[in-house]
Amino acid sequence: MPPGAAGIRRRSPWRPWAAAVLIALAAGCGRSELEEHLRKGHELFAAGQYEEAQLEGLFVLQRERENETALDLVARSLLAQNRDGEAEAYFRTLAAISPAYAFQAAALYDARAREDYEAGETSRAARRWTAALEFDPSRDLGPYALFMAERKYQEREWGPAAALYEAGLAAYPDTAAVQAVLFPYGVSLHHLERWPEALRVLERFLRSYPRHPRRHEAVWLYQEILIHEARAASARMDYEGAIELLRKVLRYDINPPKTAEALLELGTCYENLQDYDAAADCYRRIVEGTAAGTGRIYDAAIARLETLEKARLE
Repeated sequence: MPPGAAGIRRRSPWRPWAAAVLIALAAGCGRSELEEHLRKGHELFAAGQYEEAQLEGLFVLQRERENETALDLVARSLLAQNRDGEAEAYFRTLAAISPAYAFQAAALYDARAREDYEAGETSRAARRWTAALEFDPSRDLGPYALFMAERKYQEREWGPAAALYEAGLAAYPDTAAVQAVLFPYGVSLHHLERWPEALRVLERFLRSYPRHPRRHEAVWLYQEILIHEARAASARMDYEGAIELLRKVLRYDINPPKTAEALLELGTCYENLQDYDAAADCYRRIVEGTAAGTGRIYDAAIARLETLEKARLE
């Protein structure tokens, strides 16, 4: 018997003896009788008698544990009773028999979730969309993708959030929702360490919404990723590439710590290219721009200036 069937029988006081009757009857019935039970189960389902339809399916499963028609009938009947977890167990049994059932289950959960969402049952809709995406990760949720992306973002599930943001933005690139989702999309990509993609999303955000209330956060994150990528380029001895990235950091002079950090990295790149005057200029900008005159980056800039001055005198 597939997972969940035992739990189903325990829920109603008359089910223990009913289950015994089912077992006894199924043991002595033939193929035509099983088909008759399935026919009756589908009629009951169509009439909205979901619990009775479920029992007809269970009767068949007592005889044939992997009868796909019976498994499908029980799964659908449980879903119609809002017993989603039990239904999911049967759908998984079906998907193990034939992968096509996974797509069928995804479609059913998606359809029920849309009904829930329109009825204001957003939490249940979110649970059902989660199930739908587990059965079919590539499923297009249409206008609801951005809603689910926000849910996954709040739950810090960065991978699903990023995938849903991408799907939602691809389907609705010009809607007002774009302004609200670009920043969390960039954050999700950042947590996934998908740096180039995160930079593209944040660049679009900063370019499109100069007065957005989260602009300062976006600039900080954008600069942080650029510095990370510049260091990676320097480690590959791609100093020109690193310089290009660091110059992008300096376009936004609203985060003095990030500006100083970028200038220190920039000065190091110029030193590696033997452009000592440009390097010294970067270090001086740090010293002149550090109000307190203390700190790790300030001390490093002073040390580099002293080293460059000694080298010049020698």
